[in-house]
Amino acid sequence: MFYEIDKIESNLYCPQCNIKFKIPRILPCGKSLCQNCIDELCESKKDLVNVFKCPLCKKNHTVPD
Repeated sequence: MFYEIDKIESNLYCPQCNIKFKIPRILPCGKSLCQNCIDELCESKKDLVNVFKCPLCKKNHTVPD
């Protein structure tokens, strides 16, 4: 039973910043990041507006709505 609780609990945290999700976003690759991490990744790519490289699957994505 504790294993199941731990597994559910681990899905409540952003894999990029390891902070509990406040504004989670599901990416086209099926992974989830918090809005703050997406914003930071977009700021690092100033040449491409609303496009960022997913740190998990390494593909470029547009910012999800």
